Parts: sequence; structure tokens; C-alpha cells
Amino acid sequence: ELEAEIRLIRKRVAYDRALFLNPTYIGRDFQLMFLRSEYFDPRKAARRLVDHFQLKLVLFGIEKLVTDITLDDLPEDALDCMNCGNIQILPAKDRSGRTIICHAQKYQKYETSSLPEVRTIQDPLMQPSCAMVLDDGSLTK
Repeated sequence: ELEAEIRLIRKRVAYDRALFLNPTYIGRDFQLMFLRSEYFDPRKAARRLVDHFQLKLVLFGIEKLVTDITLDDLPEDALDCMNCGNIQILPAKDRSGRTIICHAQKYQKYETSSLPEVRTIQDPLMQPSCAMVLDDGSLTK
């Protein structure tokens, strides 16, 4: 079903390029990540998958399209943004057992232009859900 939904998407140049370069990269486990993130809705998962490859192409180029992105692939300003400590994964889980990610906006030191690159790092352990806490400063007053 997912592949049928992908074929219905007209603008999928980056996805088609990735499929041509390395069909095994977009295997069952890879597709399952997108299905899980969209609660097994094939239409939404197809859109997310196609958008993933388009953004990956824009951010990292054709040479990284069918490889896993690592910290070594990120530019220096994105690494600085990650290391400044304003985004942290808390050691405890919430009541539903989800990972808690805390974003302390009050301590934001870097431009948000680096954040899309940070978001593209995949962590299957974070799927299908995690809890996100956005601290606008009110939690630390």
C-alpha cells in the first residue's frame, strides 16, 4: 500500500533518485519507520517519506541521499547548536513511557536555521512517539 501511495505523488524526484541509487536503502525497515510515525496511514507515510528525501537532498546533497546522516555530516553551526544544551533528552520517561525532550528556548544562543539539519538525524528508538517540552522561560522562573 505504501508504494502505491508513493507512486501517486507527482513531485518525488529526490525519492526516485534515492531508489535508483540504492533500492536496498529504502527497504522494509526504513519504510516501517515512516509508517509507524504516521500510525500506519500509508498516504501520510508516503508523503513524509517523499518529503524526507527532498529535504535530505537539499540539506546534504546527492552524495548523502542514500546514506545515514551522522554527526560528522553536520556543519559546525549545527553542532554548536546541539552542544549548547538548550535541547536535552531527559533521563526519565513520562507516565506513558515516552522519552522526554526538553527544549529550553530561553537559552537559545544560535540561529534556528541549523535546526532542520538537527531534525533529520534518525533515531528509530524515538519512534513512534516521544514527549516534547517547550520551555519558554516560564518553567525556569
